[in-house]
Amino acid sequence: MSAARSGASNDTIAALASAADRAERAVLRVSGPECYPIVQRLAGSSFVPPTRGARLAEVELSLPDGRMPATLWCFRAPRSYTGEDLIEIHAIGWPVLVHELLRALQRAGARFARPGEFTQRAFLAGKLDLAQCSAVLRLTSARDREVSRAAAGLLEVERGESTDALREELLAMLAFLEAHLDFEEVEIAGAGEELAQRAADLRARVALQRSRWEALPATRERPWIALFGRPSVGKSTLFNRWVGEERALVDEAPGTTRDLLRAVARLDGIEVELVDQPGRADERAEVRERALLQSADLLLCCVDAAAPELPAELPEHPRRFLVHLRADRLTGEPPVLATSDAFAGRFLVSVQRGDGLSELERSLAAALRGDLAAGEGTSGVELEQREALRAVEEHVSAAEVLLRAGLPFEIAAEELRAGLAGLDRIAGSWSPEDLLDRIFARFCLGK
Repeated sequence: MSAARSGASNDTIAALASAADRAERAVLRVSGPECYPIVQRLAGSSFVPPTRGARLAEVELSLPDGRMPATLWCFRAPRSYTGEDLIEIHAIGWPVLVHELLRALQRAGARFARPGEFTQRAFLAGKLDLAQCSAVLRLTSARDREVSRAAAGLLEVERGESTDALREELLAMLAFLEAHLDFEEVEIAGAGEELAQRAADLRARVALQRSRWEALPATRERPWIALFGRPSVGKSTLFNRWVGEERALVDEAPGTTRDLLRAVARLDGIEVELVDQPGRADERAEVRERALLQSADLLLCCVDAAAPELPAELPEHPRRFLVHLRADRLTGEPPVLATSDAFAGRFLVSVQRGDGLSELERSLAAALRGDLAAGEGTSGVELEQREALRAVEEHVSAAEVLLRAGLPFEIAAEELRAGLAGLDRIAGSWSPEDLLDRIFARFCLGK
């Protein structure tokens, strides 16, 4: 696997890694440099951290109302999923107790993890490349057996012929070419034909990996709809209405919703995932939260119909819809925002009375049905990787032709450098920060 990449964090994170529902067991993850001291503050003398490798420990963890038995799976860096010190806590799967345990970990010094942060740390530590991260996302979001098999197939592709192996061969060829650029032709007689054969072999390997990717069945993630707006404009009320239960706290006090909420809903026959962003009045949204908003399929900018005011920093998005909530409080026509023409649609809604709600749902569902009709069944990350492999294949093939023709090594070296750039992008050795944020924002917490 690749060497560690820059951008790793120095803080310690914690999150629930299993389903949030009632279960016999719940799994929580804690990862980072203070992982062991934090857990030991809860376990006390019943826990002796391992000095290296992995270890299983039975402990009792201190909570405000008593002690909870738990099993700890302990991993020392770098031999863990994230490449850091990591502990998996297996405890009683009762939601109230799990919540208390998470809060206890926070009080002991851990920070709540953002969506996909564990997998992102694995990527930054060189434990996974982007192709494998894509497979993890497929697997954790799979809703049927076919999708699960597709995710397993992605991991199998990477085990069979990793991007790193292709990259190492291409680097070796490029190093040979560059080392002989100044040699006389007589000194390297026959080297061009030998390199051409290596290029042909490499091209065949790249083509095989590309064909495996393209043979994977297409999958469709559940479409995302993100709700965004200033505090106390009615986002949580709309969220609860669509979900069908009180998942978000509703209060007149600004900023009552402080944690990101996700839930599945059905809008006009289409199953979607709703994301309710925490309301903030004057705080700048974190990079991950902005990336999550931008990665949503649809973005709903929610304002109070009686006093419409957009956030100071309105996220860029190709499909933003403006939703005037609390229409039941209006005594006349709602004020029109000066920027309302920057939205794909504008709706006046009263969740309490149901006014405008059906029209909003039908419009959002129609936009999502257009995506399905267009055959968007594979994530953008996977499509980019397939296209990158195709480009690598073309560049290596061009280098093969140039070498067989006996042309100067400089020209073939340029083609191989272009191929190397494509492999680097697939492996994630070079990826813009905003692209990485968009990828990992789509993960669940604890993954």
